[in-house]
Amino acid sequence: MAGTGLSITQFSILRTLARGGPTALSDLAGELVMERTSLYRTISPLVERGSVTLEQGKNKKIKVATLTPGGEAMIESASPNWEKAQQHITEALGQDTWAALSQTLLSIPNIVTDLK
Repeated sequence: MAGTGLSITQFSILRTLARGGPTALSDLAGELVMERTSLYRTISPLVERGSVTLEQGKNKKIKVATLTPGGEAMIESASPNWEKAQQHITEALGQDTWAALSQTLLSIPNIVTDLK
């Protein structure tokens, strides 16, 4: 993500909000498999830059994150770097290995959840 001003985690936050729309921070942390405190620290610069807004939910304890047009523009400008990195990894590992690794990585949150 060099040159974009985003960390990979911030890029993930923006893309998750783009896919899912406004999301309560606790739900967003769960979807990203992050501790809420880590999410709050990571999302703060995005809020300061105007890429994400935080509003009070129905319950005063709930904060809802929403992607702004500025956040959409950040995704658009960072996406070529992301796609280039993905292509490099796929080429280095080979399509079959990358597909197997991706499936394995996607299964980890369910495995961890089963431990609770």
